[in-house]
Amino acid sequence: FILPFLVFCSACISFCSCKSEDKKASYTILVINSFSKEYPWMQKIENGITDAFDDNNMDVSVSSYILDTKFTSLSTQKNNLNNLLDSLSGNPPDLIITTYDEAIYSLLDTEHELTHSTPIVFTGVRYLNYELIGKHNHKNVTGTTNHPDFVKCYRLAQQLLGKIDEIQIIGEES
Repeated sequence: FILPFLVFCSACISFCSCKSEDKKASYTILVINSFSKEYPWMQKIENGITDAFDDNNMDVSVSSYILDTKFTSLSTQKNNLNNLLDSLSGNPPDLIITTYDEAIYSLLDTEHELTHSTPIVFTGVRYLNYELIGKHNHKNVTGTTNHPDFVKCYRLAQQLLGKIDEIQIIGEES
């Protein structure tokens, strides 16, 4: 979980760093959470997001939306997301971050215009649905999954670094 999360934070920071040459620019970030904040890991993720931007001296305004997928139907989730995105259309966020499978899939399935014009970064996804991303032609979506392809990572590291004497993998039991 730590390695994908670090890659995720790097992607977010890279996006905002490249967005403007003015390093003092202010960015608005919308975080869409699949689950409520009663789960202890949700607060850790939100803290990690704000800490990553703070550590890079970036001025960001982060707002959160709880999709609460455990207690709402898919149609209700999509309706709520459409209402949220409609309310932001006049002043859209610079970046949308989603946590876990349910949030990214519900968001993309809305087919809202902001899901095509605003960069979207997902984290915590277990089952990446390439078909859904491709179905709506989302070229503005990137992120990390919970199950990295270690063989691909190793081959890339070999290409970049040459000979590798040792590999250490940090993981969790979930």
